[in-house]
Amino acid sequence: MMKIGILRYCVATLALCITAVSGFGQEAVDKDSPAALTPVLSVGNPGAGKDSLAVVDLSVAHLREAPDYTAEMGTEVLMGAAVKVLERRDYWRKVLCDDGYTAWVNALALKEMDIEEMKAYEASPKLVCLSEYATVHSAPKKSSPMVSDLVRGDVLLVGMAARSGSGYVSIVSGRSGWGDVPLDGTDVRRGSGQGMDASEKTGREKKSSCRGFRYVCTVSGRSGWVQKSALMKLEDWKASQRCTGDAVADEALRHLGIPYLWGGASPKGFDCSGLSSFCFRMNGRILPRNASAQARLGTAVDTTGIRAGNCSALKRGDLIFFGNPETGKVSHVGIYIGEGRMVHASQLVRINSLIDSRPDCYENMHRLLAVRRLCGEE
Repeated sequence: MMKIGILRYCVATLALCITAVSGFGQEAVDKDSPAALTPVLSVGNPGAGKDSLAVVDLSVAHLREAPDYTAEMGTEVLMGAAVKVLERRDYWRKVLCDDGYTAWVNALALKEMDIEEMKAYEASPKLVCLSEYATVHSAPKKSSPMVSDLVRGDVLLVGMAARSGSGYVSIVSGRSGWGDVPLDGTDVRRGSGQGMDASEKTGREKKSSCRGFRYVCTVSGRSGWVQKSALMKLEDWKASQRCTGDAVADEALRHLGIPYLWGGASPKGFDCSGLSSFCFRMNGRILPRNASAQARLGTAVDTTGIRAGNCSALKRGDLIFFGNPETGKVSHVGIYIGEGRMVHASQLVRINSLIDSRPDCYENMHRLLAVRRLCGEE
């Protein structure tokens, strides 16, 4: 995918890089200074005023190049990700994402907040969805109505519920509506946003799980139940991740068959650089959104003899770039998975060989430009 956008991106705090794994450095890239670091999204940034920050409240937010539904889709951002609001126009918001991409999104896709609210959100316990797709149900059973859909990588707040007759009411607390349930009942709200004092909770059983389901909340206060098997504590998931070539390649293989979508960067649809950036993000590293910027990262790998079958220099997780051999302009990227093959998003997420003599050889191998290694030696 090739689009013009801001190629600078940042090392952000947890609140602004929800799916990044601490302990791994992210490179900030622009066309002149590949090593520049600019924490433009940090909640401590004094330039971030009231309501200049926001968190995505939909499973996938579609970001467009102009404030219009007919405009080209530039990228997608997952639930729980924080963005900086740069401009407001009617019900559209121009936002800056943690990978440096700027585009427009519908206001109802976001929960806007000030710095103090963002800090409260940052401090709240969270869960990450690790299933390809999941559902937030209104009750702890599969047949109950849907509150929201989820995709892999979405981040939710840990919720608590109190038994009320045959059902449950939402208990969400804290200065801004998030956090653990206080024992004294201070500032407790229903899922609808209406207050509920301590006397109303007296004698009720507080629960965060029931019959294989976990109670969750979105940042706007929508609440419901998700199957436990789809979720993991965000802090545990972060601690378990290692950005290795094998992990990136295995992540790519999870998404075979997903349709190609221009601007897609989620399991609802991928373009080529959306797939590569998603696979690295799920392993703790944020890449620039576009293939041309990704091609500036890492170290070069020898491409001599690849098309003839000599792939010995390649390692799983290497990024393979294609484009115009005369100008060097990058237009496509794939992920090496070993044995002379790659996964890439081209018409759909599929596997192709890099070797000319194989029947499944990628039809544009003559446009091979470079291979870059972003993961360390394993």
